[in-house]
Amino acid sequence: MAGTDGNFIPANAVISGGRVILDCGHLVAVQIRYGAEADMGAVQLDVNLQNSEGLPASPFTFPIMEPWDAWRADHFAPSQLLDPAVSGPIADPDGDGLSNISEFAHGLDPTVSNSLHSAISCAVVFNSPDQLASLELTYRQRVGGTGLPGINYVADGLTYVVETSKDLMTWTSGSSVVGSVAQRGPESGDTEPITLSIIAGAGGQSAQFVRLRLKL
Repeated sequence: MAGTDGNFIPANAVISGGRVILDCGHLVAVQIRYGAEADMGAVQLDVNLQNSEGLPASPFTFPIMEPWDAWRADHFAPSQLLDPAVSGPIADPDGDGLSNISEFAHGLDPTVSNSLHSAISCAVVFNSPDQLASLELTYRQRVGGTGLPGINYVADGLTYVVETSKDLMTWTSGSSVVGSVAQRGPESGDTEPITLSIIAGAGGQSAQFVRLRLKL
């Protein structure tokens, strides 16, 4: 399997229920190949895939689904995949107030109702010894990404950006908003919890609203 850099690495394969399930850790795979002649270092290729008639499989290389498309295919029936009102990014088929893109971002099931707090929450924290209050934002993000959490973190093709506003019209993001990572992990499935310290009064704000913007 290969990620966006085009470098292929060996994958573990298990045949289950008529499907071949491949696992390469947290690699976001965009290509898969079998039996290709390539330098795999010390790894010895065992090319022995056969069908029920005993005929060997021919070498192949082909692209696979992006993580978002694979997630949709795993949670929705074929007929539902054709209906954006059910499986589209802003649809909310379970009526819990969380769009499909939010369910994908936070590792939730779009067909099972969840509370908003299972996806994202805010808390006011009083820091000792001066007892100054600070705001902390906690949410689950997909693992294996790049960039700075809350600023430009990208995982599985999804960007997570924390923004603040004083009037719900003009929003500010970046290092002037996110102070530090207060807590991270442990991982669970495809996601991990992360808690970010929000800088008070970013951009000269007296009142402060906070949101997490997701971009696919």
